[in-house]
Amino acid sequence: MPGDHSDRFPVDVAIYGSCVSRDMCEFWPEAQVKAYVARQSAIVRFGPVGASRFPTDALTSKFQARMYSDDKRGNAGNTIIRAGAGMLILDIVDERRGVWRFPDAKFLTNSVEAFRAGVDVWAPRMGARLIEFGTDEHFYLWRTAIEHLLGHARAHRKKSPFVTVFIDVDWAEATEGQPLPRGIKSALGAANRQVGRQFDRFVKSMQLGKPLDLVAEEVFERIPSPVEEIAKEARRMNVLSRRYAEVLAARSDFVVRRTVDELRMDPEHKWGLNAYHYSADNYRSIVESMREIVARRPSTDGATPRT
Repeated sequence: MPGDHSDRFPVDVAIYGSCVSRDMCEFWPEAQVKAYVARQSAIVRFGPVGASRFPTDALTSKFQARMYSDDKRGNAGNTIIRAGAGMLILDIVDERRGVWRFPDAKFLTNSVEAFRAGVDVWAPRMGARLIEFGTDEHFYLWRTAIEHLLGHARAHRKKSPFVTVFIDVDWAEATEGQPLPRGIKSALGAANRQVGRQFDRFVKSMQLGKPLDLVAEEVFERIPSPVEEIAKEARRMNVLSRRYAEVLAARSDFVVRRTVDELRMDPEHKWGLNAYHYSADNYRSIVESMREIVARRPSTDGATPRT
């Protein structure tokens, strides 16, 4: 757990992003989270579907139900304004799943919550189509939407301006304590682990009494490990997200950047193993950068210096 920093002044923050920013704040005792907007693409601002339009029965978590309802309202901008926080923390991880566009030009984020509510079944039946993250269509919609959202928030906070901080972190491609999968040593290690997985498959298949020819076919089929599968997706997302990151970096007062070389997945993370569930050391490193920003930001004249 983070150390005691009770001697530091509290910092009121609002988050428009994902668990990346929210989990970081758990290592930042001074941070007082006044608002947390997640699972909501900036694009829904163009035309929210409406809070009562689609079912929420499948969502048993109050937090998930609230995020889903908030997305249907498209209330990110107003939530940020009402929070009145002196710092707005941004990240783009929750844009990764894209958005649904309905025939009436309304939008719904393709969030995990929407998926649990059956969006992949009932949205296409209603004539909706998925606009995937990384496509030109998604990027240009998102760029216009995020510029409008930030402009709207700043216009309504002229008398109490806030500082924007973009948490620009790559998706991790290796677990804590492991090197990035590069070079001959990494290849040999991966090969050894592959042999182990194939042997385990052989034993299980024989125990199940499968025909020998089928067992041989299964055994010699390469089996990617969960980490390898996550790393592959992380590499893809790190490429797709760069132009989004460049847009948000240019429109933020401060940017906290961490590259794939620095970041590691935590296998024991409370939300499970994933490329954006980082090690405690990674979160602590980001927090130190946040403290530097707090120390540098002006407290009286409302100016917002850029790094």
